[in-house]
This record gives sequence, C-alpha cells and structure tokens, in this order.
Amino acid sequence: MKVFAPFVLGVLILASCESPRPKIETPSVETKDKFKRFRAELALNDSTKLPFIFYRGETSITILNGGEEIILRQNIRREDDTLEYLFPVYNSVLNMLCSDEHCAGYFWDKDKGDTFRIDFTADVSDAPRFEQTKDACCSLKDEWEVIFRYDSDRPRHALGEFTENDSGYTGSIITPTGDYRYLQGVMNGRQLQMATFDGKFAYYFAAELVDKKLQGHYFAGLSEAIPWRAQRNDTFSLPDATGLTHLAEGYSRFDFALTDQNGDTLRPAIGKVHLIQILGSWCPNCSDEAKVLESFYQTYGDDGLTVTGIAFEMRDDSASGWKAISKMKEDLGLSYPIVYAGKADPKNTSEMLPMLNRVMAYPTLIVLNRRGEVHSIKTGFKGPGTSFFEQYVEDMEMLINELLYE
Repeated sequence: MKVFAPFVLGVLILASCESPRPKIETPSVETKDKFKRFRAELALNDSTKLPFIFYRGETSITILNGGEEIILRQNIRREDDTLEYLFPVYNSVLNMLCSDEHCAGYFWDKDKGDTFRIDFTADVSDAPRFEQTKDACCSLKDEWEVIFRYDSDRPRHALGEFTENDSGYTGSIITPTGDYRYLQGVMNGRQLQMATFDGKFAYYFAAELVDKKLQGHYFAGLSEAIPWRAQRNDTFSLPDATGLTHLAEGYSRFDFALTDQNGDTLRPAIGKVHLIQILGSWCPNCSDEAKVLESFYQTYGDDGLTVTGIAFEMRDDSASGWKAISKMKEDLGLSYPIVYAGKADPKNTSEMLPMLNRVMAYPTLIVLNRRGEVHSIKTGFKGPGTSFFEQYVEDMEMLINELLYE
C-alpha cells in the first residue's frame, strides 16, 4: 500500500496552486506582539450572542473556531476607515470600524442576500470564548442521540459528540448528510452553551440537562429559535452513507459531459480510478472533503487516480458560478478540475444528473473503477471536527489502493 501524504487539518489558509501570494503570518509565540486578541459577539437576536475570538494584525485577522484557524485577508479600507475582511472560500465578509481597543461592524453572507447581515462588537480581551461560571454538573461523554424539531411531525435525528478538555467542551453534531463542524463551548452547572462560526455556519446551541436529557434551542444565523434535545444512546447510529444515493432505475453507469473554463469537455476517465465530487463552494463540508481529495490526488495521481468536482452554486449565471469556483480552488489550493453545473436546486441537479436517484447532500462522492463502473456512492461527509474523520481517510486510502491495483 502506498503511504498516504500527510496534510494539515483544521487550518483554512489562503493559498494558490497557480501563483504564489504573500504569506500572512498567524498568531504565534514569535509574532503575538504584532496581533491584538479580541473577544467578539455576533448578535443573533436581542438576547442571543454568539461569541468568537480573533487576532487582528495589520492586513489580516485570524478567527479561532474550535479546532481551526481561519485567516481573513483585508480587502478594502474605505474613506471612513471602515475595513472589509474576506473569508476564504465563501462569499462572506466581516465589515468593521476599529479603534485600538474596540471594533464594531457586521458579518455579511452575500449568498443569502443584502439583508443577511449580523451585527457584532469586539473588544481587546484575554477572556475566554465562553466563561466558566460554575462547575459542570456532570460529564457529557458517550454518544448522544440528537433530535431537531422534536415537537414537529418531521423531526430530524443526528448523532452528538462532545469531548471534555481544559477549556470546556468541543465536538460536533453529525447528520446523515454532513456535520456541524467545530463546536466549542462550556457546561455551567446544568447549562450547556456551544457555538461555531466559520464564515458560513454561525450556529449557537443552548440546552439544559434535566433527567439525563439535554433540551433547549439553537439558532442558525438569523433563524428563529429551533428546538432540539438529546439523550444518551449508545445504540443509535446514522444510516449507511453508501446506501442513500444510488443509480436511478434504467441506468447502469454514471456519465457526464461538462465543459470547463477552457472549453474542454470532461467525462468519466476510463482506465483510471475516478473520484467525482458533487459539491458547492458555499458548503463547508465540501471544503473539508475537497482538502482530503486534493491530498489523494497529489499522492495517487501518477498511479492512475483522477478527481473531478461538479459544482452547483448559489446563482445560476455562469460568471458568478465560475468566480465562486475559482475562489474556492485558489483559497484551498486545489489542483483537480472543478466544472460549473448550474444552480444548486433539486430541479437543476436532477436534470444535470438524471442517472442518480437524487442528490440529497453536498458533498456526494461517486467512486468509479478503471472500467468506468460505479463502485460506490457516498452521501455527505464526516469532517475533521468528528471522531469519524480519521477512519474515513484510512478507509478511502484502502479503497483507492484496492481499485488501483485490482
């Protein structure tokens, strides 16, 4: 078996496989005097604040989000000294006006329209993201069955993972189609608070532990309060990710013919093992998977592995779609081809990919053997914020070797 090339987990940096860009320093023991540490709060509503930590340098800020560092490059300095910082990959920005000790502004996810702006304030501080005011009543270890909208006729079940550490808790919530990435928080007595903020996800969870069950609400950006609860359940499991999406009736192969930006038509690569990723640049789980696929591509490309991305974007005009794809490739350092397939909506995906019964998750990964036959289709992705990630990388490496040398 070929040794899998290592890659960096949990650090989203601005890099390019096309042309080098000036290196942006990140906070470290050697450079921390060049950065100021801020504690910020996003105002999701009048009573709910999502805290996050960032370090501000001369031309960038670095957000600490659980297990990852996210570097935002300064884009604009307006006449009124308002600064705009670009999130990597996503069509999102932080706009702010800062003094030496205070910043105020808003987070804007442009994919969600002009009105999707969340105000925030930030102050220079050594305070933690979440304050530990009481000792935790008990441990949250073991697996939890999570139920979203448990009071509705369409509840959604997920798996909760919470790991205790010196600063509180980290973990994630994993659904059949993906995960909530890096959650971080604390347990004050019986009150749990956790959050993530990565430029696309802005989630805040609150719950109380009563009778061995967590129950509370969470907010997704500017959403209404969404009820959720969780209970320990070591027999709960998610459905098999390889059984949710499959070839539609009447189809025996996965086929496509899509044109890249150079006008070349890409098709399934007969004679090679082909990984085909259905993705969107707006999808955090897709970015996590893309970094893994790039590592496989670099490691096994000379042995007969190829990778192609089929991207469905937030807008249906090709100029915006290609722009989003180019930003994703540049910011993540992706070298495998990604083609634009139109808008991310069920009607378009079914028209573009009629050979699939449905596209129920971004990402979805189609694995073809050297004969162009479908070996498997994997729905969703369990990323580096979960306990499943390392096993996924190991299993995929074994599968690639099996298909390359069968």
